[in-house]
Amino acid sequence: MENKVLEYVLFLILKSDGVYLKEIEIFNSVLLWIRANVKGVTIERIVGGVRGNSENNKNNNNEKVLAKLEEIFQLIRFPLMSYEELVSDVEPYQIIPDRLLLEAYRYKSVPAHSKLPQTSIIISKHRLQNSNITTHIIQ
Repeated sequence: MENKVLEYVLFLILKSDGVYLKEIEIFNSVLLWIRANVKGVTIERIVGGVRGNSENNKNNNNEKVLAKLEEIFQLIRFPLMSYEELVSDVEPYQIIPDRLLLEAYRYKSVPAHSKLPQTSIIISKHRLQNSNITTHIIQ
């Protein structure tokens, strides 16, 4: 029962736009949560390994485990990470679904997107000016 509550809380946090962390910090926190709460998962950095052919993460081929990992990872905003973070900090684990990495790399390939903030908080001037919160916008 405790894992169900923790999982529910994790999903609420990941779905929230109010998390003041970089996406790479969220990713690393999720890895810690998975290691502690998802049975049958081995998560290790694989340096120089061939994607999908790793001995280190081989027990992650269980259909149920893969479905759980995909459900969690699809809530992380990989496109908001820097290219360097994707290559150096995310890809070496070789457990992120290819479609999510491809989406992030495609997003990064559009020049206008490459310099966006790397947090899940993006507040427009319009939203700030129309809120009940007193703020000062620094330009």
